[in-house]
Amino acid sequence: MGQALLLGQADLRVRIDLPPPFNLTPKAVVNATGNSLLKGILRGIQLRLKHQLVTDYHQWVTESLAVGARRP
Repeated sequence: MGQALLLGQADLRVRIDLPPPFNLTPKAVVNATGNSLLKGILRGIQLRLKHQLVTDYHQWVTESLAVGARRP
């Protein structure tokens, strides 16, 4: 079986207004925490997307073979 390659890119921007006393948190700490959180969310989306693509492909192949078998 050949190897498949799927590339993607996501560019996200998030703006948050922290209430006191959290607004005293250093910007670098807020950015690092936010980036880590977003990377985790994107990883979950990526895994679900890959799984759904494989599932959809297998369904498409099965349906295509069934249609081909019915043709005279």
